[in-house]
Amino acid sequence: MSVGSLMDFKDSIYLTSEEKSYRLKELSKSVTNGETDEEMIPFLDQLNMNPHICTAQCCSGHGSGKAHVSIRTDYKFEDLWKRIAPIMHNYNNTPISVQLMQDFGMPRYTFWFVDKWKHSIKILIDALKDDK
Repeated sequence: MSVGSLMDFKDSIYLTSEEKSYRLKELSKSVTNGETDEEMIPFLDQLNMNPHICTAQCCSGHGSGKAHVSIRTDYKFEDLWKRIAPIMHNYNNTPISVQLMQDFGMPRYTFWFVDKWKHSIKILIDALKDDK
């Protein structure tokens, strides 16, 4: 399959290996060009190690204390929810919330972190580990 843009995956409910490959190449370009928040890169790398997940967008909050990361996944919603529900409400005084969004018919999940976002994103990474 020759891929030219994200539109090639439009209306795909679940992440495919082709889409993940495309997104990781785009992320690599973004990192090389300095377009990705540098302090997010190690966390994106950890999330992208999971074969069922690919990061789609992120922001470190630029000093505001508010950060977010969006993912695409091949997990069915109920399987994803089983992993993230326990961390959603003020886990260790570190609130994490999730928003279902859509790009070109493709659902993505955006996780929002307030204050201590680096601690919160580590909790999310642990909850999403492939070995669970």
